Amino acid sequence: ISKRATLFPDDYYLPETRLYTCFPCEQCPAQTAKIQINPDDPASPYLHANVIAIENSAWEFIATPAPLPFLSEKPPDLSQFWQAIYHQKNPCYIVDLAGRDPNDLILQSLPYYPTSSHEPLSCNPIQISLDPNSQPSESPFFMARYQLVHNLKNLPIKTVTRISVPDWADGTALDINKLKQLVKLLKETIRPSDSIFIHCFMG
Repeated sequence: ISKRATLFPDDYYLPETRLYTCFPCEQCPAQTAKIQINPDDPASPYLHANVIAIENSAWEFIATPAPLPFLSEKPPDLSQFWQAIYHQKNPCYIVDLAGRDPNDLILQSLPYYPTSSHEPLSCNPIQISLDPNSQPSESPFFMARYQLVHNLKNLPIKTVTRISVPDWADGTALDINKLKQLVKLLKETIRPSDSIFIHCFMG
């Protein structure tokens, strides 16, 4: 991990962030690691996330906790997450590592995305729906493409692809062969210049 990986300095802790127990890494250039929800708006708040870069590589990604619907009022996880996705300049991918344990009451409150083409998810000011021109795939990992529509009609419709590993339970290790499959799929699907959001459950 390069020096671009950092935690937020104190002034990043707005009321909207989830955790208050992280401390900044003084050796890291924090300005390059923060994720503003709307980079075109100087007053925009920040997403609870970090930019992670790999030494001697063009690859980097954004690490963040899963946006949790039961925290949608305070902090407004869902709205901020989808706004940050919408305002990315490059094609955007979500790599979802939040395993879905049917016995976990907290995870049962997920998903944070639409599961039916007939039922869009409204996260003001973004509405998310399954792309009608794309069919979800479940082998070897779940992949789906979504359309993002902004409430402001003059803004363009954008698409984002989500790649999920539903059987990777939080706090456990994934089978090494399946992990290699996942890395291979990501390298074949995503370009280094694309925007990549990676999350497990807690981040």
